[in-house]
Amino acid sequence: MPDIEIHIDLQGQLRPVGLARRNRVRGSEAITFEYADEWLTNPDRFSIEPALALTRGVFPPPVGQSTFGAIGDSAPDTWGRRLMQRFERRQAEREGRPVRTTNIDLDEGTCSLDLLEEAAEYFSLGLAQARIVIKEVATATATWRDVAKNAGAKSSEINRMASAFEHDDLTRALAL
Repeated sequence: MPDIEIHIDLQGQLRPVGLARRNRVRGSEAITFEYADEWLTNPDRFSIEPALALTRGVFPPPVGQSTFGAIGDSAPDTWGRRLMQRFERRQAEREGRPVRTTNIDLDEGTCSLDLLEEAAEYFSLGLAQARIVIKEVATATATWRDVAKNAGAKSSEINRMASAFEHDDLTRALAL
């Protein structure tokens, strides 16, 4: 996991809060956190959880945990995805547009190629550029079963992940 920048949307303005950083020590992994200087000087600042006092420095997670609850809880697990979907629905309603979603979850693991192409403009990509990126990702993920097996995934885990990788949109993306 690369470093993750933590931001918050306050009053319609995206503000940096801090940086979550992966650390490996003696075979175990922990996620540390450090507040951004901009957050510490922001008059609207607040501690994102009790274990993270509003001071400078790197905070290790509480004893017996690999990360802080506020960070782990906001990761895109089932609850996190649900929160993001609710936010997107409300935002779409306010803006009078259709809801955008990649529809990736534990039960429905596919993603719409059409949606990826439509979303290209939000990333300042033209359709041709987006299709190049889509094909690169499709090519990289086409061998996912071998990669998962080499990483030690069990057959049952690989089969559970199959719908995220093996679908008509992957076939279409490889043909771009």
